[in-house]
This record gives sequence, C-alpha cells and structure tokens, in this order.
Amino acid sequence: MRIRNHKRAAAAVLTAALVVSAGFAAAAQGATTDHDVRQSDFIAGLSDTRSAGHFDFLKEGLHVQTTDATGNAKVAEYYAPVTSAGLPASASQVWYGTPGLPESPLGQPGAQIVFDPDGIANSNDYNVLVGEQVYSTNAPGQDLTDWWLTGPGGDGQARAAANGYTCPQVTGGSGSNCHGTLAEWKAAVPNAKVTAYGFSLGSGVKGDGVLRSQTFGDDRFVFTDEDAPVSPPTVNPAGYVFKSTSGRTVLFQMKTASIPDGSQAGNLPTFRVTSSDSTTTLQTPAPGTSSYYANTCPKKTTCTYKAYKNNSLVYTVTIKK
Repeated sequence: MRIRNHKRAAAAVLTAALVVSAGFAAAAQGATTDHDVRQSDFIAGLSDTRSAGHFDFLKEGLHVQTTDATGNAKVAEYYAPVTSAGLPASASQVWYGTPGLPESPLGQPGAQIVFDPDGIANSNDYNVLVGEQVYSTNAPGQDLTDWWLTGPGGDGQARAAANGYTCPQVTGGSGSNCHGTLAEWKAAVPNAKVTAYGFSLGSGVKGDGVLRSQTFGDDRFVFTDEDAPVSPPTVNPAGYVFKSTSGRTVLFQMKTASIPDGSQAGNLPTFRVTSSDSTTTLQTPAPGTSSYYANTCPKKTTCTYKAYKNNSLVYTVTIKK
C-alpha cells in the first residue's frame, strides 16, 4: 500500500473534476450518529489494497484510486463497527468521483459488511455482503437496495450452504447467485454479528474519487485525517468546610473548589450535616460555588451538629443548655 503525500493538493485537483449532482444526497435520511474513521482504524488483517490501488486520507473524505484495470487494481479496507449486533437495516455511502453519472455506476467502490452468521467462533466466521450502486434501484447516495454474498468463483450459494444459512434470492442480475435486500438478509441470518464494515474498489476496475462517508443503520462513518479531538483533562476539585457560630446559631459553609480553565470536573466532593434530631444531606455545590447550612438551637436544649466531607467528619459543634 502506498500512501501519497500532498493530500490537500490532491483533494483540490480531484474536487475540480467532480461531477456533483442532486443524486449525491446525504446518506442519512433520519437521525444518525457520526463516527470518525482514520487510517489507524483500518483493520490490517482484512486489508486488500494492491500495487495499482492507492488511498489518501483527506480532511473530509478518503481519496481512493486505482491506476489501471489489472488484477492489481484494488483498494479494499475495513474498520470495526460500533456494535457487533445484527446486520443493519439499511446502508449507503457518499462517493464523489468516477464516473460521476448515475446511469454509469461502474468505477465506484462497493460497500461491504463482514459478518459471522451465528456469532460463535467456528469455521464459518468470515462472510462478506457487498452493496454496489450498479445493482441498486436507488440513486447514488441513497440506500443500496441489493446486497450479494461473495463466494468461491462467484458462487455465493455455495458459501451460504457451507456456512449454515439460505440465500434470500438466487436469481440473476446481481453480483453473485446469492443476494437480497438487507431486510431479507436480516431475516435469513437473524443471529448474525457484524465484525467489520468497509469498501472495495476493484479488482480490475479503474476508478478515482473521494469516499466521503458510509452509513450503516444509524451509524455514519466519516473518513478524515484530522486528529481526534483531545479530551480536556479531568480534575477532581477539592472540598472545604468552614464553620461559625453566633450565640445559639451554627453556620456551615460547604465549598467546592474551582477547576482550571480548559478542564472538566470529575468527582465532586459530597457534604452532609447531622443534627441531634435529624440528618440533612446537602446538594453538592458546583465547582467554584458554595452551599450553606444554618440552624438555631432552641433555648434550654443541648444541640450537637456534625459536618462531613466525603463521609469523613470535619467539625463537631455542641451548643449546651
């Protein structure tokens, strides 16, 4: 695999040549959760990028290119799902590049789902569904409507039979003799566990473009070379208790310390005060703020007040008759 430099320049040249039509709609039609995918997220053991295939991570997308139409012209990469639950109910991707026309979908990468049909570690763990625009009845960028199963020599039925499940459809007009919609696949393999999502351009296909994102179910995976956001440091602010008395009145101030700018609060201190006749639990004040407890001991009565921080006794105040 060769990773070229000058990513921004490559992106600019490519963008100028893109044919962007109304058909290239955003993949998500409902509420989705975005997940960034970076080169470090690619699963090395599943990679199949050959000598005539190349990819470059851009700020907004993945530049994918095959330089000829030989058997070495292939870019196939995979990344882990958010969850290994069953097959998604829908899937789509946003691709800008060859051929740029909905009526000529060759040259686009196919979306791929790697799954284990029974979720048990055994000899049938590796199965791949491929969704390609050329077999979809929807416009580019919308849900891919046909998913075919890979198999030896294109015989998806053989793989399905060997791995213990039945093909939803065995008609022609797809990438293999075993295919169907994702809804049909979910019904055919109800115990499936997804082990990877990904894409493949080739082999033997010459193409050039940017794969912006892939959406599987409610999860949209966005390719980017931007560094992951750095989480602010977590600070557990200190807690303080101050006391004062005035005559037969006691006052406790419970304060949570401030945290430095650019930090996030971790575990806040807890405070409580007990009196001779009851227990009062105070709400923990936010960083940089205080809460107060005040009580007046009735005349001719002995009262004892105890203030705790994080369940440790800090002060005991006794007011006698």
